[in-house]
Amino acid sequence: MLTLTYRDVEGFEPCHISTLVKHIRQWLQRRGFRMLYVWVAELQSRGALHYHVLIWLPKGITLPKPDKQGWWPQVVSHPVV
Repeated sequence: MLTLTYRDVEGFEPCHISTLVKHIRQWLQRRGFRMLYVWVAELQSRGALHYHVLIWLPKGITLPKPDKQGWWPQVVSHPVV
C-alpha cells in the first residue's frame, strides 16, 4: 500500500493519480505482471489531498518509491509494508 501526501494544498491536478498508475503499470508489465489496484482520495484537515493506493504485487516483487522514481514528484510517498 502507498500513502501519497501532497506537499502543499495547491499542488493537486486531476491527472496526477492516472499518471502514477500508468508508470506503475508499465513497470509491472516490463516484469511480466498485470497491475491490480484500488485507490481512494482523502482531504486532510489542512486542506491538502491525500491518496491511499493498494496494489497487489506478486510474491518477491517490491515496488520502488514513486517519488524516488520521479513518477510522483509533487508529493511524498510512504509505502506501507
